[in-house]
Amino acid sequence: GHGHGHGVMKASHAAMMTPRTQLEDLPMESIPKKNRRIMERDVDEEIVLFDSHTNKLHSLNLTAAFIWEHCDGVNTKETLSEVFSQSFEIPAAQAKRDVTKVLLTMHQEALIEL
Repeated sequence: GHGHGHGVMKASHAAMMTPRTQLEDLPMESIPKKNRRIMERDVDEEIVLFDSHTNKLHSLNLTAAFIWEHCDGVNTKETLSEVFSQSFEIPAAQAKRDVTKVLLTMHQEALIEL
């Protein structure tokens, strides 16, 4: 037999490229925490985060800014979702999805620790 190992490598690589299940994998009790090296700036009523490690600027929209503000190392994802739902007057299920999405994005950018 020859060339058997290759297919396996390819498949696992493809799986790594699309972390689709991650969205549901973030448990409600996880506690997001701001990365300490991130600098915060207020620019024109927007929050802009500067990562001194990567020299990248991240400007947050209203949703992300709200969630960032509440990532204090105390609030769980569940609490964040509840507060978010009340503040923006949206259904709990939608709030949960939005919060999860923002948390994962911010985590990918190393703005927060999960």
